[in-house]
Amino acid sequence: MKALNEKVAKHDKSALPSVLHIDKVADQIQVIANGSQDLSLSGVTNPAADKTGE
Repeated sequence: MKALNEKVAKHDKSALPSVLHIDKVADQIQVIANGSQDLSLSGVTNPAADKTGE
């Protein structure tokens, strides 16, 4: 994990991808702001994240 963190830290954050997590629950489409998946080790960010943890 430490080695992966070090490799990701070397990259320009603006060059790393963003992933918008969209899910369908029954007949509703939802944007997932703070999902259960932690993508931070890959450097990927979720543009909908609001950092509330909810």
